[in-house]
Amino acid sequence: MSVNSGVRKLPSENTSSGRRSVLNRSYSIKPVISKVETFLKRTLPPEDLIKVRTYESCVIKDSDDGGNPVSKYVIVTNSGIFTTDNPHPKSLVLTVDLTAIVSVDLVSIKTVHIITIVISDVL
Repeated sequence: MSVNSGVRKLPSENTSSGRRSVLNRSYSIKPVISKVETFLKRTLPPEDLIKVRTYESCVIKDSDDGGNPVSKYVIVTNSGIFTTDNPHPKSLVLTVDLTAIVSVDLVSIKTVHIITIVISDVL
């Protein structure tokens, strides 16, 4: 699987429990995508929402899907890399379980970043 992406750090906010939420961090590098944030807040329970580390609109080229590039939102959490539809997120799909990653390579071609993830078939 190849993911073409930049990195978006999510802004943070104080929750009622006093914890800092990963969503709405004050040091956001890029403008937030309100559709994705609203979708994540609506879909995930609070204990999973604080585990979201970053998200980005990406072009994914999955070898299992015939290699056709598809525009998706990629969400990175403590436990895995999830994808959802772009431009209208509908459901989260666990694309990569972080325990299955063997290696990650980043190739920068001018302003395009290509991340190649090698996944183990056996856990």
